Amino acid sequence: MTNYIILGITFAFLMSVFGAGCIFFFRREIGPKVSTVFFGLSAGIMFAATIWSLLIPAIERSEHLGKLRFLPACVGILLGSLFFVLIDLIIKIVNNRKKSKLTISSASKLFLAVTIHNIPEGLAVGFAFGMALVGKEVGLYISALSLAIGIGIQNFPEGLALSLSLKNKLQKNVKTFFVGVLSALVELISAVLGLFLAYEISSLMSYILGFAAGAMIYVIIEELMPECQREGTKKIGTWCFIVGFIVMLILDVAFG
Repeated sequence: MTNYIILGITFAFLMSVFGAGCIFFFRREIGPKVSTVFFGLSAGIMFAATIWSLLIPAIERSEHLGKLRFLPACVGILLGSLFFVLIDLIIKIVNNRKKSKLTISSASKLFLAVTIHNIPEGLAVGFAFGMALVGKEVGLYISALSLAIGIGIQNFPEGLALSLSLKNKLQKNVKTFFVGVLSALVELISAVLGLFLAYEISSLMSYILGFAAGAMIYVIIEELMPECQREGTKKIGTWCFIVGFIVMLILDVAFG
């Protein structure tokens, strides 16, 4: 059964890496219109992932709260959003006091948001295999493997979306790919932690999912949407957002 665990944990990680690796097919700098297309697709993909991969699971894990099952997700969203507000505030205070040029770029915010989003996904895979180890039933291993494959399939467009969104900001494909791999690596580490800490962290999972959702929503609105709503390309950005949302919706529902 160890093979199931290794396959499941590594598959989700490798799919993110493969998605990020697609950046090598784009050798030149991406022009404004093409950039709008990718930012729109990225925003749609990430927004759909926020709903189906983070918020809905957060609510489902809080069924024991009855009519208040929305509470952990809402608290998490607020904390995740405030996290980035706090980062901006700290940077502003440091700059005012020391007159430094310390900044956090939109590329850094996007990387942080996607990385935070990867943590609960990794924990979820680890939890599933942790429960299978305790239960020692083949059905539990197959269920955990199915979850890992579903998340892995979703990770491919997410990894691609992150890399394409960062390409013009980081300039070099190798650097962009490396950033994508770092983000995926966090999910791998989280999966291993989830495997060994299934019972200890499970009660906080709804809040963790909500936190990741809040971080994603904040960055989508503040960083991605302005990029895909530039003057002259608003319609393109809007329709690409819709297409990206539909694609991720299909993947999440079909393989989630």
